[in-house]
Amino acid sequence: MGGGIEPEKKPLYSVAQSRAKMGRYPEAIIEIRQQLEKFPNDFEGQMMLAAVQAEHLNDVQGAELTIRRLVEQKGHAPGNVAFALSSLADWHLKYGQDIDSARLALERIIELLPNSEFSIGAAHRIAHLGTTEHLLAGHDRKFFAVPKGVHNLGLQEKQDSFVPAETDQTKVAQAYVDHLQNHPLDMDAREQLAHIYVDHYGRIDLAEEQLEQMITMPNQSPKMFARWLNLLADLQVRGGRPYEDVRATLERIVDQSPDRAAAEVARNRIARLKLEFKSRENPTSVKMGTYEQNIGLKGNLPKPPSERSVDDSSS
Repeated sequence: MGGGIEPEKKPLYSVAQSRAKMGRYPEAIIEIRQQLEKFPNDFEGQMMLAAVQAEHLNDVQGAELTIRRLVEQKGHAPGNVAFALSSLADWHLKYGQDIDSARLALERIIELLPNSEFSIGAAHRIAHLGTTEHLLAGHDRKFFAVPKGVHNLGLQEKQDSFVPAETDQTKVAQAYVDHLQNHPLDMDAREQLAHIYVDHYGRIDLAEEQLEQMITMPNQSPKMFARWLNLLADLQVRGGRPYEDVRATLERIVDQSPDRAAAEVARNRIARLKLEFKSRENPTSVKMGTYEQNIGLKGNLPKPPSERSVDDSSS
């Protein structure tokens, strides 16, 4: 039926998978290794081997060796390399509570795949790893003392003392600035800082600088590109930018990928943009002088490694 064409030879892992389902993990590893002797660069087999080692034999070090050999091989797709190293980081965190080793695995992604969406994702994870003490604390049983509530609260003449204190946005903004000094690729932190610049300081220009750093990063995924431009448009409307500026921001989404779903969403938003402006005709007033009293927050932030060649004028 197939003529004289010889079928393509592929590794067969059905026996190994059957052994693993029965809990016979050492036998599963033997079967996987037999296939890898014939197909030493097979991605699926090497990941299967590492998963059995880490998840079922409590051998994270063995899994790490397997992943190291995998990433040193040539020909693997960038996404597969990033997935393998991210999986290794997950195993270090889940089974070894080893944040330092997880960080090294993620840093290897940045080293092997610089200026890519994979390196950006790895840098973001590194920024939120925390400490080993914090990770171990999640396994400790906690006891909380619940203070007795106020009796007859409705009969109290003054209730000001019972109102929760407002968060000091100046301290929050400074914390984000300090955090970004060490983790310039933490996009969540930049987004939050941009919100504070608009809502607390009334400085749309500083918010735009933060978002433009993310939008103009090379090799950015179309999904994130559209997300950040939509967020920029939101802040521009709230920050008082004119209709033409916000329209131009949304048109950048259309210009980048006119056939994508994100472009159609942007076109629909442009069509309703004047109504969006009309709903915000009574903007919240901003106390003048607030930002000037906290001028230290305008200090330059380090740019991501992929943007160090661009003029360093961010805040």
